[in-house]
Amino acid sequence: MSSIKIYTYLIILSQLFFMACQKDAPSDIQNEAYVKNFGGINNDEAKDFIQHENNLYLIGNLISNEGSSQIMMVKTDAFGNRVWQSEFAIGETCEAEQVIKLNQQAGFAIIGSTLSNQSDKFYDLLLLLVDDEGSLTDTIVFDFQTSEKGRCLVELEDGSLILLGVSAPNTTTAINQRLLIKTDNTGQNVLIHHLKPATELYAITPDVSGNFYAAFTNNNKAQIALIKANGSDSHTEIELATTLTYLAVNPDNRLFACGTARNGTHGRNDVLIAALTYNELNGNFIVDWQKNLGSALNDQGNHLCITDNGTLLCTGSVQNTMLNTSDIAIYETDLNGNVLSEKHIGGTNNEFGIKSLESGEQIITLSTTGFTNTSMISITKFSFE
Repeated sequence: MSSIKIYTYLIILSQLFFMACQKDAPSDIQNEAYVKNFGGINNDEAKDFIQHENNLYLIGNLISNEGSSQIMMVKTDAFGNRVWQSEFAIGETCEAEQVIKLNQQAGFAIIGSTLSNQSDKFYDLLLLLVDDEGSLTDTIVFDFQTSEKGRCLVELEDGSLILLGVSAPNTTTAINQRLLIKTDNTGQNVLIHHLKPATELYAITPDVSGNFYAAFTNNNKAQIALIKANGSDSHTEIELATTLTYLAVNPDNRLFACGTARNGTHGRNDVLIAALTYNELNGNFIVDWQKNLGSALNDQGNHLCITDNGTLLCTGSVQNTMLNTSDIAIYETDLNGNVLSEKHIGGTNNEFGIKSLESGEQIITLSTTGFTNTSMISITKFSFE
């Protein structure tokens, strides 16, 4: 074969390889376990994902080298192959935090923030409504004080929305406030809004009575609030935790939390899970039990869910002391915090576990994979066995 023919053959092969890299590999369609990556050109980060009718819907932030960002939403099939991808650029820069599937109307709702003042880095709370094909149907911006950032949201049975975030009242203090907004089903009309002391807010989850639990910090102390439908609340500080990042309620109306415990077993931080009971008489929360997980130096818990079998599934990150990197850590425990299964995912790169969902007999985990100068959004499907 002549050198020209060999050169031409190599060019064709390289073009075919390049084209294949732009698509989700069809060979993966038969694989029950998979790893899929999205983004990765710059410093992209995973934020949230949900499962609906065997499809995954994930959101993340695509962050440029200059620091500006836009929101990415991806739909995948049951095998992690991309069905569609949408990108939303609202204002000079915008960030997503959480996505939910709307039950009382078609489509999805995404909460986040959009930059309102470039010089002072002030933000407004952002609500995006997206249809089932990934097209943006409405953009609602909330501006109550100097700066607001959206953190989490839930849909009520009547279709109205509860939005939670943090708000800075002025430019002279670093103290934030916990912002609660209740809107109608369009997101346009505000029915309730109020502010309470808080440094940062992380999660909200409904109980079986129509109330809500919210996890936040205030003055570097982790706290939980019970929020009534009228917006009133009572809260309590949780000892031995720097942050509580996620809450879950089981069908028996028992509250579970995960986060990061200060002064962990190795003098740094551990993944924390806990069970709590709300004391109606005293208006506070009682810690029934608390477990510190992880075995490294600087671990953190990010998400908690309850499986179909009634166990707890906690997702976070642990430090890999041998490679000096972070690994994804997933723990399955019983309702008393005893570890039933444990899995670490990682290697030479930094892997930050964001959230895990149960999918039949397997687990799907959303994470951010960090390289030397870039990062990408990843989903991994695996079995504990």
